[in-house]
Amino acid sequence: MNIKDLEIFLVLASTENMQQASIICNKTPSMLSKSLKRLEVSLEVKLFDRIGKSIKLNAAGLKLRINAAKIVAQAKQTFAECSGIGGAHDYTIAAPSILLFRWASVLSKSLQNHNAHSKVIFNTHFEGQALEQLIHGLADIAVITSNLANQIPEDMHSVALGVLNMQVAAGKNHPLVNGGASGFVEVSAEQLLVHPFVSPSISPYCGQARGIGCDGWRNDLFPRQLKIEVNDYSVLGQLVRSGQALAYLPDYWVRELELIQLQIKNFDYVYQEKLLLVSYQSDLIDLFKP
Repeated sequence: MNIKDLEIFLVLASTENMQQASIICNKTPSMLSKSLKRLEVSLEVKLFDRIGKSIKLNAAGLKLRINAAKIVAQAKQTFAECSGIGGAHDYTIAAPSILLFRWASVLSKSLQNHNAHSKVIFNTHFEGQALEQLIHGLADIAVITSNLANQIPEDMHSVALGVLNMQVAAGKNHPLVNGGASGFVEVSAEQLLVHPFVSPSISPYCGQARGIGCDGWRNDLFPRQLKIEVNDYSVLGQLVRSGQALAYLPDYWVRELELIQLQIKNFDYVYQEKLLLVSYQSDLIDLFKP
């Protein structure tokens, strides 16, 4: 059984489509067919049912898929340990884009400092899909929130990556800022809530449609004027910068977009998300331990 054949099998199991898998693997469908044939011969079992030109993962394939990701991860870790810094490795990271906005540079720098020959690949997925990518061997690392901690398989490794704090943000020419402030401005809840907000209707972490206002703000306690709905955070950020609306944003978005944090008087509620880095490969987790 060849590790490369297992890697190809994992892509085929995910797509159940030779053409799509060939694009992902950068190999011809003929090469993938030969790889699959080698694997099936070595295991003495068919892993897919052939239905015309289509393939469908069968019971044997499902069983192999459960273990193949772990075998490939262990092989990668063993290769890294044996080859040391001289070996070239690809690291695939799956995570929601809202988290990669902050952590992509940190992850890339740490991995490339660990191995200067490495290539880092970022794939954006909502956190549930990111964890599935890891479980199915299509990613080496997933970044998720602690909300999914109970879904992490027991044989995976994880480490706390950091905490995301949400802040009310305004553009520098917003009426509550008046163009003269830098850093933050203190306002009352009464002053704040008369101004329009922009908010997503889909959770940027799990991807579930929860309706406008699903950014962590307690609308039940402090009802906002939700006037603009945007699920693309780059567009949302520009609307805030323009001064058209306020938003409840991750603290790092506020800093990177050079927005003004609005601190609310007598307002103790702060929405936080604890972030986890997860992998089958313990050596990768060790890079991010304090």
